[in-house]
Amino acid sequence: MRFRAITKATAIILAVTCLIVCVAIIAFDWREVRPRLPEIQAAFNTYEPEDRNVPPNVADLIWKLDDKQEVHVNAQVASTLVSPSLPMKAGVWHVRNFMWSLLLPLHFDKQSRTALYCHSLLYENGRGLSSAAAYYFHKQPHELTSVQVAGILAIARSPSMNSPTRHPDRYAQNTAHLLNAYATP
Repeated sequence: MRFRAITKATAIILAVTCLIVCVAIIAFDWREVRPRLPEIQAAFNTYEPEDRNVPPNVADLIWKLDDKQEVHVNAQVASTLVSPSLPMKAGVWHVRNFMWSLLLPLHFDKQSRTALYCHSLLYENGRGLSSAAAYYFHKQPHELTSVQVAGILAIARSPSMNSPTRHPDRYAQNTAHLLNAYATP
């Protein structure tokens, strides 16, 4: 008899907790995310065409690496969208970043999230896949090989530490790691 009372109480607590979490997610969506959607869409429309339309070979590599937890598309996009100009504590920033990454798939399709991700990639001289492709390989994104895309993604993890000019050994090691992760089933 006592076991059933604990089970019912636990079920009630879990149900109330789930309800509170759902209300918090919906409130965050309406308060934080939805008001910024026009601004994000306007910024997205200013991207160069090669940044907006990510080539299929690049998108395929990125999403396979995302599935294997080697890159984190939604988290990276969310971290660029969470306003760094607002003063906030680290814990608050992490919660906002988590909520944004949770809600991104509801507002943006896979192609848009890929384009936002590619536009936010950092490298030694700036930001963006097309800029990095031109800087390192003198190519457009659609001309890149898998090795070159993996190299740019390795650089984006830590632009100064994975620089092919300053640390070619770390660059090669991280590029090989990403290619191995991509190739394994």
